[in-house]
Amino acid sequence: MQGLSDDFACISGQLLPSILASSFVTRHSSLVICNSSFVIRHSSFLLIALALATSALLPAQQSKPENQSHYRKWLEQDVVYVITPEERDVFLKLTTDEEREHFIEQFWARRDPDPATTANEFKEEHYRRIQYANERFHAGIPGWRTDRGRIYIVYGPPDRIESHPVGGQYLRPAQEGGGQTSTYPFERWEYRHIDGIGDDVELEFVDLSGGNLYKLATNPFEKDELRYVPGMGLTDRERLPGGDDPEDLRRSRVLGLRDAGSAKRMGIYGEQAKYSPFARSELAANLSRPPAIRFKDLQERVTARVAFDAIPVDLYYHCVRLSDSKVLVPLVMSVSNGLLTFQQEGDLAANRLQIYGRATSLTGRLAYEFDEEIGVSYTVPAAGLPSDIREGRTLYRRALVLEPGAYKLDIAVREVFSGKTGISTRGISVPNLARGSRLQLSPVVLAGDLQPARTRSESLIGQDAAMGPFKMRPNLRGSYGRDDYLAVYFEVYDYAVDPSTNAASLSVEYAIVAKGDARRPVFRDVTRAVVADADRVLVPRQIALSAYNPGEYEIRFRVTDKISGQVATQSASFRIQ
Repeated sequence: MQGLSDDFACISGQLLPSILASSFVTRHSSLVICNSSFVIRHSSFLLIALALATSALLPAQQSKPENQSHYRKWLEQDVVYVITPEERDVFLKLTTDEEREHFIEQFWARRDPDPATTANEFKEEHYRRIQYANERFHAGIPGWRTDRGRIYIVYGPPDRIESHPVGGQYLRPAQEGGGQTSTYPFERWEYRHIDGIGDDVELEFVDLSGGNLYKLATNPFEKDELRYVPGMGLTDRERLPGGDDPEDLRRSRVLGLRDAGSAKRMGIYGEQAKYSPFARSELAANLSRPPAIRFKDLQERVTARVAFDAIPVDLYYHCVRLSDSKVLVPLVMSVSNGLLTFQQEGDLAANRLQIYGRATSLTGRLAYEFDEEIGVSYTVPAAGLPSDIREGRTLYRRALVLEPGAYKLDIAVREVFSGKTGISTRGISVPNLARGSRLQLSPVVLAGDLQPARTRSESLIGQDAAMGPFKMRPNLRGSYGRDDYLAVYFEVYDYAVDPSTNAASLSVEYAIVAKGDARRPVFRDVTRAVVADADRVLVPRQIALSAYNPGEYEIRFRVTDKISGQVATQSASFRIQ
């Protein structure tokens, strides 16, 4: 932070135009910084107006030394992990305490997930995490400065912690080479998902000094207490007769490689990519910086709200629980093949699309941002695309992770070959699916087809998309023919479990009701179709529509927990042409 005092030095001149303008319309209130005795009180509107009117005639007021100390602490400690480089640069250029106070107020307001309430949940949670880190992770230095503190403050509590507080005997898993050794104290943190990082994120922290100062490890062997002891703590490969040259083994241990990779040829285990030293180093680097956006021009077009309709884009989404505070929102984007330009080479017709998207709260807070380039290709005759392909649609699926609330979703699509661009904007509502004492259901997903997936990682680009152990073709418009099947999917949460069997006892029923029909619906039992999956029950169903006349309909689901007696309902509307 060298040069911060010079940056904070008060100089003559005008206030920044953007802050001048926003000062007149911002309601100034008291701001109390948690974990600190310092209280910032905003000046009244009258004093601000007077200061603005005389700013051209009077030099800016010198910032008091105690104020400089407070602002330095706010920048270097309180928000050091969450402030963006752009925000930091702007803050360092501010010249008066009033500007800094206004900046801090707006800093938290931009991150407030629910501006309609008096509390700022993001700010409260941020300072709660700092306090927790200081209480649990201190090790001669404050907890917020440690690696565990940094990860906890930025990404929150992990979904699972494996703790070895005293180290000792340790049986390596297959991905670490197997064999028994002795370790330093270590912890393994697992996150199901981290925005901008990915799924199934596993972090390891090792306490090499025994003083509670756990360091983020970039190598699975950093915790090995016998790593440099010849003949001790050998992996399964090193214990094989006629193994590698001892000098090679010594060098591999020093480099932190040991048996990583080379054991595959011995048939002992198949190494997973995420456990390689290179993948761990890349993960550590990604955890320290935000993801970069590649298609800056698409981002600017969305920001400027320029409307393009050369490629109309349809959007569809649904929601399932990810954690108590996060909801997984699989998003499906659809464009008509008839509006795309395919380049044909031999029997292959291909196209490429660049996609930029972002979800913002109703106050403009950026909640999720992504960009990606996808390829689309079909094997076709020399005459060109057949009618069934040209009349079809190209689908792209992206799983967003959002907190409950209302958002505005902007998607920009550009065709690489022609440069044609399309932008779509729509509002999305993310329900609160946090764990509770009441039985609850996720929203119902409408699909054109629903089948068991061959694996749990089906391709996300194409006509089918993966949803847990199923693959489905989303029905973006909720429209079906009488010869079609109505495919639906939803999830059941927070049901009671029988202690004697450790299993749920549910009754799942459905009824299809024509819009405007006031008669009591007749429900049909489909409990046999449910699938238990960890802490939830999945309900897939396909229903023939040949017995129904064209019109507007609603499918209603009723789930009864036979153990607790609770009943939950969910519905979705569709039409038959």
